Amino acid sequence: MVFSPMSRCVGSGDGWLAMDDLVLRLVNRLTDEEIPLHSFTQRRAWVSKIVFAPNPKPGDFTAAAITGAGHISYTTAGNSAWNEVECLRLAEGDTIID
Repeated sequence: MVFSPMSRCVGSGDGWLAMDDLVLRLVNRLTDEEIPLHSFTQRRAWVSKIVFAPNPKPGDFTAAAITGAGHISYTTAGNSAWNEVECLRLAEGDTIID
């Protein structure tokens, strides 16, 4: 599995990396598995961090992303897009901790 020079790791857990390059995806370097995440259709949001439920599978995953000051987006395998939620405390400096 090769990453482009533009790739950024924006999260990790249980052997998986959340990568942001031309597409958002979860990748497992040990098993070569890859789970593409939904793209942001309305705008290309700056993703500072992605957290996800343990042991993701292509048909069964949940992920949340910090996408801007005071905004969290979340998605699951069953959704067709990211859902954005305003989080005022996040704008004040809180962070998501795995």
